[in-house]
Order: sequence, then structure tokens, then C-alpha cells
Amino acid sequence: MITFLDGLRSWQLFLLAAALFVIDLIVPDPIPFLDESLLAVLTYTLSRWKKPVA
Repeated sequence: MITFLDGLRSWQLFLLAAALFVIDLIVPDPIPFLDESLLAVLTYTLSRWKKPVA
């Protein structure tokens, strides 16, 4: 897990998006699945944003 986070450009943004996604799954909202879908896509995108290999 540490090596995965170390390879990301912004591991803080990834953890923030993942935490918001988990919290959003727990808290009920008026439009179901819309914000969960957007946060899932954002979290996945941030997880694929790697540091450039030198």
C-alpha cells in the first residue's frame, strides 16, 4: 500500500477522494448514485495518475 501511494503524483488528493467516496456512500442524498459515480471516477482517475518515470 505504501509503495502504491508513493508512486502517485498526489497521494493526498487520492486519499481525500477515497474518504469522500466512503462518506458519500454512508450519507443519504437526494439524487442516488450520481455523486457516488462521480467520486468513484475521480478516485479511479487519481489512482492512475502516476509520477513520471525518469
